Amino acid sequence: MFTPIHTFVGGVLLHLSTASLLTSNGRVFGGSSILYEAICGDHAPWRFALLGGMLVASKINSLFPALQKLLAVHEPLKGVLEPVAEMEWPVGKLVVAGLLVGFGSKLGSGCTSGHFLCGVSRLSPRSITATITFFAIAVVTAFISSTASPSSHSSTATPLLSHVVPSYTPIYPSTSDITLLITLPIALFGIHYLATRLTRKTTTNAFIALISGYTFATGLQLSGMSRPIKVLRFLHLPIPGLFGKEEWDPSLFMVVLGGIVPNAIHYAMNVKPILQASETVVDEQATPTPAEKKESATTTAFKYFLPTSAQSYKIDGRLVIGAAIFGLGWGMTGTCLLPSVVNAGSAIFGLTQPEKPLLFMTSVIAGLGLGGLV
Repeated sequence: MFTPIHTFVGGVLLHLSTASLLTSNGRVFGGSSILYEAICGDHAPWRFALLGGMLVASKINSLFPALQKLLAVHEPLKGVLEPVAEMEWPVGKLVVAGLLVGFGSKLGSGCTSGHFLCGVSRLSPRSITATITFFAIAVVTAFISSTASPSSHSSTATPLLSHVVPSYTPIYPSTSDITLLITLPIALFGIHYLATRLTRKTTTNAFIALISGYTFATGLQLSGMSRPIKVLRFLHLPIPGLFGKEEWDPSLFMVVLGGIVPNAIHYAMNVKPILQASETVVDEQATPTPAEKKESATTTAFKYFLPTSAQSYKIDGRLVIGAAIFGLGWGMTGTCLLPSVVNAGSAIFGLTQPEKPLLFMTSVIAGLGLGGLV
């Protein structure tokens, strides 16, 4: 179902978390680099803090009934079916999709967070190319996957007690939900603002990463991006010959309005002027010297670990092939890298069945490791 308000506010939370991490820690909220470097790279404390915030978000949110009710908007409605129904993925498909998502995002140096949410907002040609590539591949893959899965247009609900509605049918929040949708981003903004006012030390940077991780995970849940079927319905674009218009849920376009547009404004007004006045831009992919490693642990707002202008224009086969592989995995199940972390957290705390989310997350990590070898 189309959830314009919920998804827009979820996008605002995604903006808040990515902008906070960039402003305070000088880092891009890139899922592939954060997860890979935490396990196989520099093991920086802020990376583990951020991932920890994402893992515990589902549990924290479950402690607040009003918030839990708000996030449940993406759950199936009783007695209502959509053209593309909930489905159970075979284990083999989950493993392959996870491997492709991990491998492709590492090979292409980014996924929906680093390239789409952050890179596109900086108007990076490299990120724009990657985003177009993996979106196009994901749409085609979603079509092939849905036509090859008979269960994709069926449901376990009793047909006589259910009726099918188009996925573009809107759902709007109640009055109480609107109050929470307004107060939630304001409250989290206040927490982020207070955190950034603290003395910038390693522990503080880790704390900012922790709350950024929680905020990002909550944004994924509220926007619906952590729900695979929600993403697949968005990928069912109303393209003649591929999908009917009743199969399309346009909700995730609201992430552009709530997340990418504010990110672009934040970058243009607060980050770009500093970069133009300073030559302290550091390529995160480059091997830092011991002095840079020490400095990066206590980075200030004037130290950004961003691609240089030349690197932003570097469009090569590795980028395109990696993005295509990532799009293939993403289109198979509707789950990409950071949403898989959120779903794994739900499984760890017993909020969902643990087997498949943890299996997918393990496959993603294995794919990242393989991508690091190439």
